[in-house]
Amino acid sequence: MADIIEDFPILEEARKVATYISSIEAWQEDPEWRMIALHLEKKEHLD
Repeated sequence: MADIIEDFPILEEARKVATYISSIEAWQEDPEWRMIALHLEKKEHLD
């Protein structure tokens, strides 16, 4: 089970990175983020 107090710094950093990535036009095609895009295409990886 998640502990919000311990996990908050990690979750906050993940939020910042996700916000940054989503601000990039066509980020799915950017080689730097392509592995994330490929991973997200597989629905079984999502909760």
